[in-house]
Amino acid sequence: MRRIVHDEAFTGLEAAIVLIAFVVVAAVFSYVVLGAGFFTTQKAQEAVKTGVEQSSTALQIKGAVLGIKGTTNISIIRFTVEQSAGGEPIDMSKVTMTYITASAVDYLNYSATVGTGTAGTWNAFTKQNDDGDSLLEKGEVWTIQANLNTNHELTNNEAFKIEIRPSTGAVIPLSSRGPAQIDAVNSLTI
Repeated sequence: MRRIVHDEAFTGLEAAIVLIAFVVVAAVFSYVVLGAGFFTTQKAQEAVKTGVEQSSTALQIKGAVLGIKGTTNISIIRFTVEQSAGGEPIDMSKVTMTYITASAVDYLNYSATVGTGTAGTWNAFTKQNDDGDSLLEKGEVWTIQANLNTNHELTNNEAFKIEIRPSTGAVIPLSSRGPAQIDAVNSLTI
């Protein structure tokens, strides 16, 4: 008589259990990988959107840049700004301005005064189509006046740069040099 020996072989039920375990592990792994991919894609989209917002400017200079003579040198630089096409309203009270020459870097503070300002500040000299707030909105035009510090006024042929920094968007550089002869009102060509 023969004796029947049970060997330790895989049965169909055991094989099915192992197969199901592999499928479950693969499903969980693919879910994690897809979730990470979607998260990465969302972050990449946010980075692109932020980059476009930061690189595009919401503010543009319109027309001539003028230098107004103080006692002996140019003490006021005046230019006109408006909202760029398709831009969002700009809170002008949050705009920072820096006046730079070879010998000085001055941070001009915002002044809510309309008209004549004080040295070391910038303000709106005039506002057209303004609704009375500090927002520069579509259709509004502000003539900005940079009131230079008395010890850093613009002299003959001196190169200067004004950096206008809105709270969002790109920095707007305004670069030129003082005229050869300083008159009461001077065109500072850009």
